Amino acid sequence: MDNVELYLDKKRDIRDYSSLDLAFLGDAVWELEVRKYFLNFGYNIFNLNKLVKSKVNAKAQSAFFKDLIKNLEEEYVNIAKRAKNSNIKHFQVHVL
Repeated sequence: MDNVELYLDKKRDIRDYSSLDLAFLGDAVWELEVRKYFLNFGYNIFNLNKLVKSKVNAKAQSAFFKDLIKNLEEEYVNIAKRAKNSNIKHFQVHVL
């Protein structure tokens, strides 16, 4: 997950992205990492999909977050809590 910068616009400062933008991107990176992890075990595609779905969802990510935050330094705990507290109130509807 060290290569998140590869996905971002090089002309745009990381601080200019909203927390929701970063969360959206983070979800994609998280899913990719989980998929790569489970591929190492030689599961068939059906089982791979079940395992990935069990780890890439709000409930599983919340449990992971609770375990992770216990081991962070205070500076990072504040950042993590701020990121966690941003949530989507509604989706914008774009008309073409």
